[in-house]
Amino acid sequence: MLVYSDATPGDKVELKVKGVASQPFLNIFEKTDTDKQITDFKTAHEANKFDWLDMRIGTVEIHAQADKTRDAIDNRYDRDVKRYATEISDLFVGDAYRLAGFVMHGESMANSIAEACKTFDWDCENQMLHKAPDTQHINIDTYAQCGSACGGNFYDQTWGLRPRG
Repeated sequence: MLVYSDATPGDKVELKVKGVASQPFLNIFEKTDTDKQITDFKTAHEANKFDWLDMRIGTVEIHAQADKTRDAIDNRYDRDVKRYATEISDLFVGDAYRLAGFVMHGESMANSIAEACKTFDWDCENQMLHKAPDTQHINIDTYAQCGSACGGNFYDQTWGLRPRG
């Protein structure tokens, strides 16, 4: 937060920032048209000039050492960033949430879940109880905070994320 005590409402403040790092950032949200974002990210990622990268793919934010992610994308996905991003969103996170009975944003509850709720007289419509997390954070670095592949939010691991294992 920036606080400037002598400013009055409506004043413009100009900032000059030094020593700030830039890095590749892939921002795909709610399955919008992603071709430009993927092309820009792929170009920056393949330039191999950055130690870190960030990806926001649907409800997932990944903060990763670039070399670990490069290995996964290059060797497991033949540099297909779009397929990699789709599998992170759909297989790695979305399927786990659906299996847990969460309804993903923009989707309807699966008939099998609705039937089970009715059978057991469960309240599965209450968003206070059954809302999927807004953002799942994944950190990928050399030293996982709580060991290798620790679960929760955030999720922490020491190797490149591979949605299929």
